[in-house]
Amino acid sequence: MRTSHVFHQGNLEVVDDAVRGLVTAREAGGFVWVELDHPAIEDFSDIAGSFGLHRLAVEDAVNARARPKLEADGGTKFFAVVTVGYRDALAPLDVGRVMVFIGDAFVVTVRQEAGDTLDRVRRRMQQAGSKHLTPLGVLNMVLATVVEDCSIVSRNVEASILAAADRLFTPRGTDEAHVLYQTTLQLLAMAHAVHPLIEPLRHLSSGVPEGVDVDTARRFRDVLDDALVLTREIGDYSELVEHLRSSNDSRIALRQNTDMRKISAWAAIIAVPTAVTGFYGMNVPYPGFGQVGGALAAVVVQIVLAVSLFALFRWRGWL
Repeated sequence: MRTSHVFHQGNLEVVDDAVRGLVTAREAGGFVWVELDHPAIEDFSDIAGSFGLHRLAVEDAVNARARPKLEADGGTKFFAVVTVGYRDALAPLDVGRVMVFIGDAFVVTVRQEAGDTLDRVRRRMQQAGSKHLTPLGVLNMVLATVVEDCSIVSRNVEASILAAADRLFTPRGTDEAHVLYQTTLQLLAMAHAVHPLIEPLRHLSSGVPEGVDVDTARRFRDVLDDALVLTREIGDYSELVEHLRSSNDSRIALRQNTDMRKISAWAAIIAVPTAVTGFYGMNVPYPGFGQVGGALAAVVVQIVLAVSLFALFRWRGWL
C-alpha cells in the first residue's frame, strides 16, 4: 500500500500521484512524503527513477534485511533503522524495520514492521509546527520515535529483571534461568537496534552534512543523547543479568547439593536395618538364634544405630 502527502507551510495534502506531488512540492517550497507499507519491488517502479533512488537501496528496503545504517548516494540519503516492541518477559521483542529515503524535496518511508512507528511520526510532524516540516525533520522524528520506543522497552526489561531478582532471592527462590535467557535475547535485540545509530547520529548532529542547520543538528543531538543513555542501560542490564544467571546457577547447584546430602543421609539410615536384618536373616546359628531375646536385640540395635545416625546427620546439617 502506498500513500503520498505534500507538506507545505504546515499544511498536509494527500495526493494520488507521487511524481506529480514532487513537482508540486518543489514549486511550493515544500516536500512530498511517500509512505510504502510492506512494498514489493514493483511499488518503486514509478518513483525510483523520478526520485533518484539507488537500486541496491531499493532492494534493501523491499527485502527488509538491511542493517541499521546511513548511506548517501549523490543528493539522496538512505537510512535503515530497526524497531522493537515489548510484549512480556517470556516473549521475544517484536522486531521490525523502517527505511527512509531523503532527497531534494522528498521523503520516502518504507514500513517493514507490525507496529505503527510511521503513523505516530506523521501525527507528531503535524503537531510539531512548520519548522519541523522538512525531509530532515521527518528523519529526526523517525529516529526520535524509534529511540523512545527502545526506552519504553528498556523500562519494561528493567522491571522484568528486578522481578526475576526478587523471585530468585526469596527464601524459596525459583529457577529463573528461562526468564534470564529471554531477557538476554531482548537485550541483544535492543543493542542491535540502538548501537548502530550512534555514529550516524553523531554525523548528523555535527552539522557537517549538507542541509543540516543548527536547529536540526541540535535536535539530532538530543536523539543522540537518548541513544547513548540507552546504550549504557543495555550494558548495565546485561551485566546485571549475567550476575543473576551466575547466582541462579549457584542456587541450583546448592539446592542439588542439599538434596544429594539428604538422599545420602537417609540412604545411610535405611542401610542400618537392612544390614542388621540381613545378618540375622542368615540361616546359620548365631547368639540368640531362635530366641525372643535375639529378635529384641536385633530391633534394639537397629533403632539405636538409626537414631544415632539421624542425630549425627541432623547435627551436621544434612537433614
